[in-house]
Amino acid sequence: AWIGAIERLTAAGIDDVAAVHRGFATYNTAGVRNAPLWEIPIELKRRMPEMPLLCDPSHIGGRSELVAELSQTALDMHMDGLMIECHPSPALALTDSRQQVTPSELRNLLDRLRIRTLESTAPDELEGLRKQIDTIDVELLRLLRERMAVSEKIGELKARHNMTIFQPSRWQEVLENLIAEGISIGLHPDFVKVIAEEIHKESIKVQKH
Repeated sequence: AWIGAIERLTAAGIDDVAAVHRGFATYNTAGVRNAPLWEIPIELKRRMPEMPLLCDPSHIGGRSELVAELSQTALDMHMDGLMIECHPSPALALTDSRQQVTPSELRNLLDRLRIRTLESTAPDELEGLRKQIDTIDVELLRLLRERMAVSEKIGELKARHNMTIFQPSRWQEVLENLIAEGISIGLHPDFVKVIAEEIHKESIKVQKH
């Protein structure tokens, strides 16, 4: 939606355009007003690196005590600026009073923020770690290709025996086992679930061919 709106504006000759990340209304916001879903603005930044991207931590958090942490996270995600709601007497504000900070609180918040750079102060060490990441990523891709090759064989076998591609009980078993294994080695269950679901989706596609 962001990209479509930006493209329509620029096509109309409006060049001075910026995007504002205010979070997203979801069924599970985990204590904030709008779920941050940082992966979405990160993807926008990847696709449109020259587009100014601001963050509205007040609207995301919905409560003034969350603004500082969300502001720091936004800066750590390389966003270009912040929109923070400020009011001399938040309790008297006509709208969104819970998420507004006072001028003195805003000053203290800004003083505590850490402005990070893209450049590393330890380039040799960072480069070595990045090479490790690159090697691991390539190995992950190779393992995924091996897994899809097995999925292809499973799809062929199911077709020969007139079986449905999707097996709910088997998928539930696989998912539960992966999450349990992930927890045992220190991975967050939500992270494991997302990865497992994406792999399963691709596996279903492969088996349909």
